[in-house]
Amino acid sequence: MGKAGLYKKQLFVGTCILALVLLILELMHSYISASMTSYRSRESPSSLPMMSTWKRIYQHGSSSKDESEPFIAWGNDAEMQACKPRINLAFVKTHKTGSTTLATIINRFGFSRGLSFIYNKKNSHGHFTELKLEAERLLPPLCVMDGEYRKYRDYNLMTAHFRLLPNLNNLKRLMSPNFKIITILREPRAQFESAFSHFGAGGSMGLHPLESNSTLAEDLTRFLTNPTFHWNRASGYARWYTRNGQLFDLADTLNVDNPDAVSRMVRHLDRILDLVLITEHFDESLVLLRRLMCWDFRDILYVTQNARAEQFRSDLTWEQEARLRSWNMADSILYDYFNRSLWTKITRYGPTFQQDLARFRCLLQEYQQTCANGTTVRSRGKRVKVVAANNLLFCERLVDENYETEKLIIERQKGLHSC
Repeated sequence: MGKAGLYKKQLFVGTCILALVLLILELMHSYISASMTSYRSRESPSSLPMMSTWKRIYQHGSSSKDESEPFIAWGNDAEMQACKPRINLAFVKTHKTGSTTLATIINRFGFSRGLSFIYNKKNSHGHFTELKLEAERLLPPLCVMDGEYRKYRDYNLMTAHFRLLPNLNNLKRLMSPNFKIITILREPRAQFESAFSHFGAGGSMGLHPLESNSTLAEDLTRFLTNPTFHWNRASGYARWYTRNGQLFDLADTLNVDNPDAVSRMVRHLDRILDLVLITEHFDESLVLLRRLMCWDFRDILYVTQNARAEQFRSDLTWEQEARLRSWNMADSILYDYFNRSLWTKITRYGPTFQQDLARFRCLLQEYQQTCANGTTVRSRGKRVKVVAANNLLFCERLVDENYETEKLIIERQKGLHSC
């Protein structure tokens, strides 16, 4: 290892040690505060002992929806220590963008705190996709009977697939006041390739005989010879998500060939969305999400979900990538705009951003080594699943596939027995 590599390694280890020391000091502060409050409660039976949010969650498995308790963050900036955790968040789950990993983070946060999710009761994963957010389709909020539509309001979280602008008015009516709206975008070429493979576009477009074992690279090569012709033969998901599929999830894509119209739509979305995460800068995006929601570093820990195995990826030539960028021009404008926006937000975050990012990555590495240790198995065809390294509840929740948490949420939110 060269001197530069050794220096980087020593710097990383030093950052981790500093982060752990800060964490221990904060936990000691929490313990002392809780002990003092417990003592005061014995002197005054009417007072309730205070406990930090994370301690309630992992000792008791749930948390009150009351946002009045100050939040003790795993960071030393005064703003984060003073703010209160926000629990009302709508995540526009775009397709094939790494959105399942982000949904898993939010679902874990909401399930452990007993929050209500907007889910489609007629879909096993709770998704809506092209469907409208209409009361007849929804799971009732916690403690509300199925069919009591007048009480279908004040939901806390939304993590299912749905289209934003066609449902924005209904979303505002259903969610609790002052909720935040976020989404995630991925570099358009990579997102297109993933969607093309996942939704079986090669077969839907007739790019190969049904009985053949055509590779993704072969299908893409055929597709790019005449994209419009082949795309017009597709239907359903294979059509929606193989041309500007990310903008399809967010807005109306009728004017995808008009750059000015697309740019106006993107600026309109910017006025609605509180944060757009970028897949290629996922950790940086999560640090921004943490600050937006005033969450704990532990709340945004993750292991990658729904990743494709390497044999289901393909290498494209420079010319093919240029054709795909032109084909997905609207998504390219969308992505480029919000990628710049991300770095603008990072600049505005201030000089502590890199420190917070290093602290988060150190904690992330510790938990991934403790909970996952790199063991993977094939899950559901083209995807790879991470296996828990032990039976600790938090580790199991951390590595659980998102659909497992979705099932728990759906089961708990059915009728009055959800109280």
